[in-house]
Amino acid sequence: MLKSRPNIFEFVDYRQYITVFFEYKKSQNPRFSYDFVAKRLGTSRAYLKNISIGRRHIHLDKIPALAKVFDLSQLEIEYFLMAVAKSTVKNTEVDEYFGRIMDALKAQNYLSTKYIAPAMDGKGIYINNNWLGSVIHEMSRLEGFKFDSQKILSQLVDHEDITIENVEKIMKELLELGMIVLKEDGVVQHVPVEQSMLPQSHQESLKSFRVSIEKSYSILNDAAKYRPLRFFAGCLAVNFADFDKIHREFCLYHDKVVEISKTSVNPDHIVYLSDCFFNVTKKEQAEPT
Repeated sequence: MLKSRPNIFEFVDYRQYITVFFEYKKSQNPRFSYDFVAKRLGTSRAYLKNISIGRRHIHLDKIPALAKVFDLSQLEIEYFLMAVAKSTVKNTEVDEYFGRIMDALKAQNYLSTKYIAPAMDGKGIYINNNWLGSVIHEMSRLEGFKFDSQKILSQLVDHEDITIENVEKIMKELLELGMIVLKEDGVVQHVPVEQSMLPQSHQESLKSFRVSIEKSYSILNDAAKYRPLRFFAGCLAVNFADFDKIHREFCLYHDKVVEISKTSVNPDHIVYLSDCFFNVTKKEQAEPT
């Protein structure tokens, strides 16, 4: 018995996906059947059965109704359409073309789901999807760091769009989630994410530098033609000497990937790299006290 909803992005053959999905829905609701779905598609049970066993293909105009019954997202519908198109062509080049689109949609789904952590009773989602949460959590590693919203705000670079209320909201969530501990003398103690009360998916997102992935992805999805294959952004608390080391390593990484591209034989892909290195607190904050 299938315990979880089949992931369409794990299937190349859309008909196999339909078969497995039917098995899953049947295990959840005995009333779910080919007759049930056929009625909503305005077709027959035999039509659906022949599709699932590979005797025929689904008509494209039936896909919207099927997607509604299967409760597919827009991205899943696009993937399903490409899978149907891929299964109907005989030309190898066209088949590979649809395959590449499916791979791109699969990567897009990977980005949008794997590193987006679900909310924990409404808590933590602001931390995970707002860069300021990562900044303040790392600031709590600095010696003598205190719960002083005004001072925290003054230490940020270019903070005109951030308010005291934003800082206080972040601090409150960090406390509730056990990511910081407030001591009697007012000093804030840093707690590593793996020791906090964050769900595992939140922890993985923060540790692997996927902070703000949901917001960034949604913006890119709406406005950009090209989507990133990998996205990372996060904060590190370091002393001033190590700051210089990180900067050098960051530049060496950039030079290295450029050199790899120069020696690449018979290139057939164009990739766009975009890397940024920001100092988000003022210089004196990064130096030892």
